[in-house]
Amino acid sequence: MQRVITVMQQEACRKIIHSLIVFVPFIAGYSYALAYLLLFCGIIVYSWSEYQRLADHYVPVLSDIKEKAFRTRDVDHFAKAPVTLALGAMGALALYPMPAAAVAIYALAFGDTAACLVGKSIGKTKIPGTGKTWAGSAACLSTVFVLALCTSGCSASKAFAVALAATLTELFPVKDYDNLLIPLVTGLVFVLL
Repeated sequence: MQRVITVMQQEACRKIIHSLIVFVPFIAGYSYALAYLLLFCGIIVYSWSEYQRLADHYVPVLSDIKEKAFRTRDVDHFAKAPVTLALGAMGALALYPMPAAAVAIYALAFGDTAACLVGKSIGKTKIPGTGKTWAGSAACLSTVFVLALCTSGCSASKAFAVALAATLTELFPVKDYDNLLIPLVTGLVFVLL
């Protein structure tokens, strides 16, 4: 008997997986090459498993995880989010020094996650033209602000500007490509300030 998975359970599962990107700055602290290698291998393994899924082939473990995490919109085509997630982290590592790269990846891991989970669970009022909620955006802003402040030692004004950049970027209706944009924009604002 197949278990019915609610939209919130799917989103929670997706965002737990999404948040695993938080380990990338720690790995990069040991070895940038290892971080890139793991991200690249992740893209390869995920892409292979997606092609297997689309051909109706079962891949042990990965198929089970994806069944719990997939959005309805991703069922009939290649789901890009994990690839853009890895590419966003790789871009942040390639373009920005630490702690900017770390803050950019944390914004992706936790700011985007907070926006989604809070927005879907308690968000009622939508921001016009975005499909996003004020509650989700407030969660993103506050999460990234605290992360930037606590992990980088930057000033409160810089942390707020970085958090605002992440939040505004998260508002763009670009679906899975926010995984690329959030770390790139957030890291850029961090470096420029």
